[in-house]
Amino acid sequence: MFVIKLGGSLTKDKKILANLCREIEKLTKKFDLLIVPGGGEFADIVREYDKKFNLSQEISHRMAVLAMDQTGFLISGFFNDNNNKVKILIPSKIFLELPESELEHSWDVTSDSISAYLAGKLNAEKLIILTDVCGLYDSDPKKNQDAKLFKKVNLNEIKNFHDSCVDKKFHEFLKTPCCIINGKFPGRISAALENKEFVGTEIVI
Repeated sequence: MFVIKLGGSLTKDKKILANLCREIEKLTKKFDLLIVPGGGEFADIVREYDKKFNLSQEISHRMAVLAMDQTGFLISGFFNDNNNKVKILIPSKIFLELPESELEHSWDVTSDSISAYLAGKLNAEKLIILTDVCGLYDSDPKKNQDAKLFKKVNLNEIKNFHDSCVDKKFHEFLKTPCCIINGKFPGRISAALENKEFVGTEIVI
């Protein structure tokens, strides 16, 4: 099995999301895939309410998990109803009842860490993180057009990255090989699944 985390940043544009889902649908004919939705703009709303009302970490965590559910339902509308091979996780079914001793309830642990945690528990062959940048850089590529993309890093190096496209605690939960890919280029996913060269960042465990 492969776990694919579909970042919420990829749900802002209908055409981008449609193209991505079509590619994933094709890949399910060859690979056993589980899609984990990010929180996206639904989670951003939770962050706003957290700041506005000074919510407890527990409440914010539960609301953020439900935000991932909303993205999951949104994504499901872009797949063919007749394709029952597309598996989309509804995170609240698992993570609302998971104790904090197992998964920290804070904004340092987002859908990235949840995906890494799940991939480890399922003994997934690989975790694919789909986001709106090509991987890990030496600086923020959205602010610096000369930022250098790292093609391969080891797990211990991740914690030292600033302006990273994954959350702060991601490295603590990652137990499986991982590839970070720009989901705006869906054709790159198959190469990563097949252990071929791809544009992105490979994280070696």
